[in-house]
Amino acid sequence: MPKRTFKQPVKLDPGDVKNLSQEDLVAILRGAENLIGAGGRNLLCKILKGSSAKEVLEHGMQNNPSYGYYSDHSVEEISHYVDRAILDGYFEIAYSGKLPTLVYSAKGLMIEMNTIADEWFNTCAAMVEAGGPYLMVFLKDCNRQTVFRLLDKIAEDGNKRFIPFLEAWKGNEVKKVRSRINAVIRELEGTGPKIRKHFDICFVDESVDEFVFYRLRMNDTFRQDCDQYLFIKDTHPGIQDIEIIRRLLNDRSCLLSADRALHNAALNHGRFSFFLDREAATITTQPLEGIKPRGILSAPEPISDKVISFSATPQETSRCYRAVYPDTPTRQKKMRTKRRRIRNYFGGNANMAHAAITLSTLPCQNRGGQLTGIRIRITALSGGIKALDACELYVWDKESDPLAAWCHALILMIQLQLTDIPIEFFFDTYCLAPPEEAGSGSKWSSLFADLLVDFTPEPVLTACPKGSLIERLRSKLQVLKRTETNEIVDSDLEKIARDWPSFK
Repeated sequence: MPKRTFKQPVKLDPGDVKNLSQEDLVAILRGAENLIGAGGRNLLCKILKGSSAKEVLEHGMQNNPSYGYYSDHSVEEISHYVDRAILDGYFEIAYSGKLPTLVYSAKGLMIEMNTIADEWFNTCAAMVEAGGPYLMVFLKDCNRQTVFRLLDKIAEDGNKRFIPFLEAWKGNEVKKVRSRINAVIRELEGTGPKIRKHFDICFVDESVDEFVFYRLRMNDTFRQDCDQYLFIKDTHPGIQDIEIIRRLLNDRSCLLSADRALHNAALNHGRFSFFLDREAATITTQPLEGIKPRGILSAPEPISDKVISFSATPQETSRCYRAVYPDTPTRQKKMRTKRRRIRNYFGGNANMAHAAITLSTLPCQNRGGQLTGIRIRITALSGGIKALDACELYVWDKESDPLAAWCHALILMIQLQLTDIPIEFFFDTYCLAPPEEAGSGSKWSSLFADLLVDFTPEPVLTACPKGSLIERLRSKLQVLKRTETNEIVDSDLEKIARDWPSFK
């Protein structure tokens, strides 16, 4: 029977250190380079203190650039700074046997690689200024992402004096690094196009179809140099556009999107974005003219993370939602598009103050039955966001039943996942009665009652005999009644009613 190993617990104490300056953070991360996966917090504190302890000197840690950075602090004070860096997510605790060791987190590693690339650039620039010799042993067998960062910095510097250095370097490198070096040389010589920056991750937006993306890659239309491509619909389902910009994009990641407003907003926030024109099959990194971000992307007031929730998992759905969800791929795609448009405009349901639903019906003489019209307008809670005409729906029923119109309105709100915001129905009193009156003798009364349970708070009903919104909806129904159009969808209440018992 294997011997049980008891891991030594770690108790973190940041003391009075609430925040780390960028300079302190870089020094702490740099000091940990020699002990990652092998040493812990105590050893890092000794390095930052400038200790002459045996375990520091035996492993040459006195040559670390951060050695003695906190020489005027006590070891206890230094431990508070280190623990703050751990609590802020720049390090993670890993165990070697029973002893805890430090490893970089993803964001900590990113800062460390940028720091090393800066140091390498300064070393290379000094060799170039001296005219050689070019001693590049330190670049051999190094982390490739850090090497690409160094090449990005050389390209951005634009100094042609780096060309002999690059020629001497590429002779001992692997094919992919040689290709990158040659691209930088061509850019410095002015004989080739300005190379695009190398990125660790390219996030592919939900607006880009997966099949279209892979076709672009196969045809070499999208030539961006990235280590990894991630589809947001898989990695961060339900995330709002503003959170894509704030949380996913940084100087080492980029966005591929077919959403014009999101592309322009990402560029406005200093992020790198590629816009895909699906019709022309072209890609650009330039801002699009005439496209102004709306909603949460253009709100003048900052919205706190407490208001905008970051969702890394799909939203929980009720039994009613699963029962009324569209059953055809085309209608499912349209509903997903509508939900995403509303969610991105407001940055989540928490920013929605009120939904006003205008509801009316009209006898459909040419087809029989009735035509139901539903329009939804949502106002914002804060952030200076204008109200949004969120959705409209026109449904044909074979039979004239006023309660069917009420059911269609509730079903649409459930499909849009808007059941947790205050809702007010403005119903056309010329053709509709309140549900308690319309439900008398209706075969949909039980279905309506079940649907209503999903709403918190319960919707408010307001009789509306006239007004601009109700008049506009009546006019629209009159036009649809006389024309052949694909705006009208057939009622699926019969199917929902047949399947309903299986969802109870």
